[in-house]
Amino acid sequence: MAETGSSIVAARAIMSGCFAPTCTRQESIASKEFFSVTVTRFTLERRICSCAISFRRLRELFLNHQVNVTNLMAGKNFMIGSAVAGKVLFPPSGLSATTADDQALVVQLSVETATILFMSDSGYATEKWLLASAADLRSDILIKGQHYSGNSGSDAFLNSVRPRLIIATSRGFPEHERIPDEWDERVRARGIKLFRQDETGAVQLEFGRRGWEAHSYVTDEIFRSANR
Repeated sequence: MAETGSSIVAARAIMSGCFAPTCTRQESIASKEFFSVTVTRFTLERRICSCAISFRRLRELFLNHQVNVTNLMAGKNFMIGSAVAGKVLFPPSGLSATTADDQALVVQLSVETATILFMSDSGYATEKWLLASAADLRSDILIKGQHYSGNSGSDAFLNSVRPRLIIATSRGFPEHERIPDEWDERVRARGIKLFRQDETGAVQLEFGRRGWEAHSYVTDEIFRSANR
């Protein structure tokens, strides 16, 4: 539990669908800087599976323990350590949406050798807003969940992001949580490496001064920035 008076950064819309990067760390090994992210998908028990309810409870917990909370909105910048810069791209202030997926936090992280875009479970509506915002969406790695409608990762959006690697959640049930075969084929036809997590399981990303790599826990496959 956080100490009284401590400060943390939270979001008005947590990575919806209970999808989030975990085990983020920055460390120095033999004078070389590394930044590591492990991307997982987890499901809370049914009695607390509503992310909106869980978030409200979390906010109440912070208030009770006098933890300062900062709401992150589009245009906000933050740092993780000294070498990782974060930029909030969505949601804008005052956004009103009927579903959590359409107000999920979108964050772009930048390290020395890569840019990573976290889309959560955002769908076409968020993608269209981002494209209209004129934000620089170009990212080496795109990390995304599945929108409740089953529609995300449009061609126009991928044209703007131009990722080399996509890490995407996928599972058999419910249907909208599964990556459509047609989308899978279109992504691979673009020459983009796709790590779908119904096959790869958790994926660990490591970033160093000479490049980055993605390691699949289930298949043990490694994709490196040097790969073509």
